[in-house]
Amino acid sequence: DFIAHAFAIMALTPQHTYQILTKRHGRMRSLLGSHDFLALVEIARTAVVERFGVELELELKIMGEVQ
Repeated sequence: DFIAHAFAIMALTPQHTYQILTKRHGRMRSLLGSHDFLALVEIARTAVVERFGVELELELKIMGEVQ
């Protein structure tokens, strides 16, 4: 949930550039390829929008290909 929430915040702030560093690249690869994870990000984004009254479109950009 924490990771999904962090991605939701990143999606809601496109004016910023984020660099994600991880020692668990396999876990990140599987998360980014998971429809369940993307659904969690959408749920977290909705919660943030409702809490702060912000209406922004969710747009996730993944640079490069996940193999």
